[in-house]
Amino acid sequence: MNKNSHLLACFKRSLDMKHWTVMLKRIVQLKILLVACNISVMAAAQEIYPREDKIAKLSNSHFSEKSSFVEYQGTFDLSVENVIFNRQENRINFVIIGDGYTENDLDNQYRPMVETTLDYFFYNTTKSTPYPRYKNFFNTYRIDIASNESGVDDLEAGIYRDTILGGERGCTDYTIGICGADWSLVNAAFRQAEELEGFVTDWHLVMLHDDAWHAAAHYTPEGPVLPIYSAHYTGDVGDMRDAAMHEGGHAWHGLADEYGGDPGTYPYAEPSEINVTTDPQGSKWNHWLGFTMPDGSLVDVYEGGRYYDKGIYKPTTGSKMNGFEGAFNCHSLSNNCGHNAVGIEKIILDIYALVDPIDSYLPTQNVLVDTTEMYVGVIDSNVIMINWYINGELVQEKGSSTLNLVEYSLLPGSHIITAKAWDEVIAFAFSLDTAPHELDLVRRNLDQLEQSVSWNITLQDNDTDQIANIYDNCPEIANQAQLNTDSDGDGDLCDDDDDNDGYSDDVDIYPLNNLYSADSDADGMPDAWEIKYGLNPNDASDATSDGDNDGISALDEFLGGTVPSGSVDLDGNDNYDALTDGLLLLRGMFGLDGDALITGTVADDATYKLAEDIETRIANLGDLADIDGNGEIDALTDGLLTLRYLFGLEGETLVAGVVADDATRTTSEIEAHLKMLMP
Repeated sequence: MNKNSHLLACFKRSLDMKHWTVMLKRIVQLKILLVACNISVMAAAQEIYPREDKIAKLSNSHFSEKSSFVEYQGTFDLSVENVIFNRQENRINFVIIGDGYTENDLDNQYRPMVETTLDYFFYNTTKSTPYPRYKNFFNTYRIDIASNESGVDDLEAGIYRDTILGGERGCTDYTIGICGADWSLVNAAFRQAEELEGFVTDWHLVMLHDDAWHAAAHYTPEGPVLPIYSAHYTGDVGDMRDAAMHEGGHAWHGLADEYGGDPGTYPYAEPSEINVTTDPQGSKWNHWLGFTMPDGSLVDVYEGGRYYDKGIYKPTTGSKMNGFEGAFNCHSLSNNCGHNAVGIEKIILDIYALVDPIDSYLPTQNVLVDTTEMYVGVIDSNVIMINWYINGELVQEKGSSTLNLVEYSLLPGSHIITAKAWDEVIAFAFSLDTAPHELDLVRRNLDQLEQSVSWNITLQDNDTDQIANIYDNCPEIANQAQLNTDSDGDGDLCDDDDDNDGYSDDVDIYPLNNLYSADSDADGMPDAWEIKYGLNPNDASDATSDGDNDGISALDEFLGGTVPSGSVDLDGNDNYDALTDGLLLLRGMFGLDGDALITGTVADDATYKLAEDIETRIANLGDLADIDGNGEIDALTDGLLTLRYLFGLEGETLVAGVVADDATRTTSEIEAHLKMLMP
């Protein structure tokens, strides 16, 4: 489309504000062409950095004097997509919009470019520091808005395209807000997207469907700074995503360009940007002097910057804000040149100016009573550490997101619990300059990288036993001993079943022993114990019995914790061993006695080592040695069953081939009988 036909088309459109500004832009361009003025803005499109990138920040009052600037009030056909990072509160809203993309281009060009750009910003740890560390501090949005024609205007070549936001390679006139794109249209599209999705944009980025090396940050009269760049450049000057990050340095962080250009001396007062100064001592960044960057460059004071070669200074010779004057092309992917330490620090502080380290926490408005657990949720647990304090004393460093007061023995009364969330870079500030830690990223205003919340809590003591309710196992009854036999959380003084055996204390004969609960014959021996050792729970007379003939009654055996009717622990060393006890029993069943019985089969720590003692203990087993219950004691059945059991065999492996044909006990009953002999 040539200039005249394009203007004619503009006149034929309805003269709403959007088309009027587009038409005004074309008229200005036509006028330039007619008078054949090769103005500096046109030449700037060919420079390494376009001229508008070098324009000092302009106040809104500057534009208010320009009657040609009009804010667009129309609407667009657009949609918004939350991409890569899920939408959350307490995040930086980073929003990208594109111009010069047709409906087909949106799928094939724009959306893939947004994805690769975000990937470069948040996952390229070599070139994009510090953004990758803080990727979870962001919501990222893509605004989809289609143009009628593909590409943008090429002002120098006189090529004009019908795009939705007036995108252009070059700058029509920044004083009327048409430079790189029509700012009024761009801002209106952002506003509409914000209203549609209910967010406020913190960082803007405008992609142009253009393949030139062209990028600029524009200070618009409506407020937001707009980084506008040609996203599809593929030449060898540098990576356009890196150039976009450079423009973001202006737009999002107020960083100055660190390159020179004018051979004269910088004529202005001390600049506001943190990364340039008129002070030859570099006092703005004196805390970084001598610091070694990952690319090997040294932070110092170097002359030249902010478009002048003299009288102004920068921290490093090359950086993201000075792509081409250092040792190598910082915008190339072939090196690890990125933002210098001064820029990185500013970026991180800017991030924390918009977000808090803590996302959520237990409400603190009221005094908490007998609360046992406090919690905080941090924005990213890989970045933010948590320290916990009780009454000002550190109790957890780099702790978890919760603090359980049950783990701390606090006295009844008032306490202050504090959680401090802090960026781990704080711990590595001022590391060795010649070999700095990778997290030595911020050295000033470190308090901006942390956040604390505190709770006032009262711990009650209902029974006034000086044990707070949250720790007291019987909070309504004074109980300083805190006895809790069954460890069920309820102290014995207020527990209906102290041994937790299912029988309440008022019916449990043995309320502190969960093995026993009844004594039917009132002989002092529990029913379960009598049954286990072959006694009769309904016959009180067996309390005086002496089944193992050791001179100790069954009742005294119970009270003494010994076995009333013999034990397979024949040598008395409190171990049940196949190669000692098992062989002793087997030899005894085969009729061996004396030395033949004990040679090589008595443990070194045995209590009973003499043959006559072992013989007595075997005899005391009596009928208990009849393992299969057939009324006979046989080495090849009962003896082998005992030996196998001591070797750990059970089930079918235990009984196979060694149970008498007339046995009365099943496999499970044989196992139970053997277990009874090994209490």
